[in-house]
Amino acid sequence: MGDIAVGWFFTAKGENDKFARQVRNSAGIAVLDGEVADKAHWVVVVRAYGAFLSRSHLAQRYPQRLQ
Repeated sequence: MGDIAVGWFFTAKGENDKFARQVRNSAGIAVLDGEVADKAHWVVVVRAYGAFLSRSHLAQRYPQRLQ
């Protein structure tokens, strides 16, 4: 049932247009990828994302300290 509902509300063109707008309005993009699509590697990816997010937040608040 979820697949049917998703088809009603989301289209490939609509999603592509949304992502294109987001990319145009962004300073950059980070792509994090695991070596294998399993639980252990996804944990590594989530930890890397957390570290990236923390560092980018600190860089915004204290840019002179991270140079």
